[in-house]
Amino acid sequence: MGLDAPNFDSPLFARAKTNLAASNGERIVGGTVVNPVGKYHFFCAMSVDSQVSCGGALLSNRWFLSAAHCIDGEPASAFEIICGVHDLEKIKGNKSVVRYKVRNINVHPGWNKKVMQDDIALFELDVNAPEAVHPGYYLDCSDDPYEFDDEETFYKIMGFGQTGYEEDTSTVQMEVGLPIYNKTTCTANYVKIGDKQICAGYSAGGKDGCLGDSGGPIVVEDKAKTRAAKAKLRTTSVASTILATVYKQIGIVSFGIKCAEGKYPGIYTKVNKYIGWIRSITGRDWCEPVN
Repeated sequence: MGLDAPNFDSPLFARAKTNLAASNGERIVGGTVVNPVGKYHFFCAMSVDSQVSCGGALLSNRWFLSAAHCIDGEPASAFEIICGVHDLEKIKGNKSVVRYKVRNINVHPGWNKKVMQDDIALFELDVNAPEAVHPGYYLDCSDDPYEFDDEETFYKIMGFGQTGYEEDTSTVQMEVGLPIYNKTTCTANYVKIGDKQICAGYSAGGKDGCLGDSGGPIVVEDKAKTRAAKAKLRTTSVASTILATVYKQIGIVSFGIKCAEGKYPGIYTKVNKYIGWIRSITGRDWCEPVN
């Protein structure tokens, strides 16, 4: 029997607010350690009262995109956005890590915790500097419904979440590739998914996001834009190659039933349905990458 709406007293859960227990091994269910380090340079961890609980994407040094349910009533002053981190146990003294305080949080006005609709939020970062747009990354502004099986394209999610529903979180950033799951099948087996949500995962389960991965982006490499960006490179250093690899964000990790359960894929907020709202707050739509 499908469930009509999320019930947070049941195994249907938002994928946030986990304990950051230090442990070794793989996190993000069925995933691998992100390699090379910094591959998803736009990904940042979200810390609430000094504890990492969610992820998100850095649009610029002024704007951070994540899930509304990650806020959970906390004030902006409770949050810190930690970017450039690969290992949570090696933040101190790491010159690659940039930490941002949060000035203001913009939750979508339609956000409904009971049914997990409009699960999206923009964080205005506390930066006293000219805005610098993050390179090699952009938002999906197409009209693609992402409703049909796409087993030839693997969309990537990344984060520090749990390896399973009753497992620990990871201190090292993990990733996993997932296909788009047929929305008709998803709705029949699961919950009533609206046109502003995407289902992604495998009918047999085994690979998925989990607790602690909330708010993180689901992305796909734009190979045409990557080829064009790499053709302009004057150096083939790892850092240059990473920044020249262009990713398009299609969604935001929202919720699921446990983690990697057969017939129950993860549910993602569909970014292309919110471009107008994002533009109204940030002043731009982020539809093209900057390289």
